[in-house]
Amino acid sequence: MKYTNLPSFKKHLEQNVDKIKNFLVIVQNSYEREKIFKLILKCIDSKKYNLTKFVNSYSASSIVNIFQNPSFFGGEPLVLIENLSDLNKEENTKLINFLKTNNVNIIIGAESKTDAAIYNVIFEKKGVTLDISSEKPWEKEKRLADIIIEKCFSQKKNVTSVVIEALFERAGYDLSLLEMEIDKLITYSYDKLSIDIDDVKKISVSSIQQTIWQLAEDIVFGKINFDNYSIESTFFYSLLSAIRYQLNIGLKIASLIEDNKSHEISKSFPKIYPRSLQKKREIAQFQKTDFFKKSLNSLFEIEMISKNSNLNYTFLLNYLKTKLIYYSTYDASIIV
Repeated sequence: MKYTNLPSFKKHLEQNVDKIKNFLVIVQNSYEREKIFKLILKCIDSKKYNLTKFVNSYSASSIVNIFQNPSFFGGEPLVLIENLSDLNKEENTKLINFLKTNNVNIIIGAESKTDAAIYNVIFEKKGVTLDISSEKPWEKEKRLADIIIEKCFSQKKNVTSVVIEALFERAGYDLSLLEMEIDKLITYSYDKLSIDIDDVKKISVSSIQQTIWQLAEDIVFGKINFDNYSIESTFFYSLLSAIRYQLNIGLKIASLIEDNKSHEISKSFPKIYPRSLQKKREIAQFQKTDFFKKSLNSLFEIEMISKNSNLNYTFLLNYLKTKLIYYSTYDASIIV
């Protein structure tokens, strides 16, 4: 079963929660993908399972091992793969061959149809696919607007289309930024029944999306330096998401270069301007895949620390800066 819109997927999930064992989630934005993972885990009551998550630097063998060697702590194994792009063609083939002959519980995330294409046959027969990777701009706008309305309704707040449009103008179409802004507006308007346009003008920060994405690109493909920017702590997770996105671009470019497939770089990134792509290519060629893989692992580590400690965001960003500079300077012998 395949769905291309979230409401239909949610409805099917709620009605067939005890029958579904396999999920394929094709969503480009990692934050949105994570939100859908949480929805699935909540619906299937993940506490009944022994959940193992795979994020960066893993193999098909390590995934298969979870199913073949269940934990002594009990609970049926459930595996969540955050992003299929972390597996190469050979590893994907190994995992597919296992899934074809074994009935297991697995949730797989992918950024694009291309990454997930070879899994379609399996999930058409025994699973559910949600694919919103090709939604039209107006479809995405409506989906995000519905999320904002639902969030406001849960807090007994009314919100108009004018307010939502103003939020789109200021925060763009990044769900993490929109949720951050709407949370601030709900708090600010605590004694009112509705959020109005004046609230947005007073509270919402203008052009945050552009600031964060530009900063992330500068960090990964420019000079690794956080000192020239002043980013509020509330932007922390959005910034990490943006940095992760840029690191994944670098990793893919470096992988293509090392596999002698440089001719495929332009085709793989059609939306990046040629001059910008050339700069990324030069950096990726110097840094190599090892830098990007280690940086992604450190990014994940810092995100986990932030959720399980009281360390402030400034300290964690400085820690990330130190890690990136170390990998670049000492691992790759490049002076930054």
